[in-house]
Amino acid sequence: MTNSSDNSHSSSINGGNSTATGKRERWNSYSGFVFASIGAAVGIGNIWRFPYIVGENGGGAFFLTYIIVLFTFGLSFMMLEFVVGRYYKTSVVESMKRIQKRFRYVGILIVGITFSILSYYLVILGWILSFFFLMIFGINLSFNDYTNSLFPILSFLGISIINFLIIKTDIRKGLERISKIAVL
Repeated sequence: MTNSSDNSHSSSINGGNSTATGKRERWNSYSGFVFASIGAAVGIGNIWRFPYIVGENGGGAFFLTYIIVLFTFGLSFMMLEFVVGRYYKTSVVESMKRIQKRFRYVGILIVGITFSILSYYLVILGWILSFFFLMIFGINLSFNDYTNSLFPILSFLGISIINFLIIKTDIRKGLERISKIAVL
């Protein structure tokens, strides 16, 4: 008799969360997994700040260095993350601890870094959300006036709640569906 968790190595689109019944969530489609991975790998920084950084640091020379680092380190670490996640099927802290007990602290560091990056992204997404609604309602507000108002706090809370609801929903109905829309 074969258990569904025994067959999880046969598909590269397994989800990482367990439901209340203990059954492992799965991606509905390969494209959903790919779009979620692209969204996580590219991020806002590469779209929002990248052109500015390239211009400030020498244009083509910086771009070439960036591409080399991206494909040597970025791709390697992303593949390592996928392999470790698929092998241990648990949190990053527990996975690192299983590799070697003292690596638990590396897992905690990874969680801390991820939390910091998420906080930064939530602020930027909150600004985007705020200015989107200000534009719809025809409110013209300078960035200085905006930062001195309650809009940044309200938009941060709003985007945090939206993110929570997406993540709280199962993989297929939440993250996969939103990733397909957001990446395209």
